[in-house]
Amino acid sequence: MSKSIEELLLGVENQTAASKAVQSAVARADTSGLPPAYEPHFSMLRRREMVDQVNANQRLEGYEPDEQLRQLQERFIAGELDTKEMLEILTNYALKIQAQPPTDV
Repeated sequence: MSKSIEELLLGVENQTAASKAVQSAVARADTSGLPPAYEPHFSMLRRREMVDQVNANQRLEGYEPDEQLRQLQERFIAGELDTKEMLEILTNYALKIQAQPPTDV
């Protein structure tokens, strides 16, 4: 039977303490407003590409992002909003524009 990396590095007797220390550090980081430890790091370039793709898809459907959404997108690109928050915003935006007729492209 092979040992886990934790067993190899810490030994069985230290695993519980190490796990608690990591959980405590993550909780403190979350409380301090740092980006969540579980969220993958996206560079500003990657975030910009994601926003550009969403906007291109919307344009194909005849919709253009309004000023409020563009400002929110810039906050996402800057890292002020995490991916989960931005997805919630985009979902709400999509529901809003579904109720509107498409504009001429």
